[in-house]
Amino acid sequence: MRDYRVTVESLFDEIYVLAEEQGAQTQEIWNDLVEEVIQSHVDVEEFAPSDEIDKFRIDLKSRFDEYAQDKYERTHTLDEELLDVGQDNN
Repeated sequence: MRDYRVTVESLFDEIYVLAEEQGAQTQEIWNDLVEEVIQSHVDVEEFAPSDEIDKFRIDLKSRFDEYAQDKYERTHTLDEELLDVGQDNN
């Protein structure tokens, strides 16, 4: 029996990493990554027969804002930390 391990969360994590590596900044680029990642898993038959791939696709495409917000918060936190370090040196 085949062991299927693809979940929406595992796909999101994979897409998130790719988006960061490629500097994805738009919904369109995010959507392209969603399609690319899903297709790569379809090609190697990593979805369970019961998986509703279209629901995965819709869910993942709707999570661009989550990615963008997290990236924004991490960038601004880093900027604030750098400012704090710079002020400590003065």
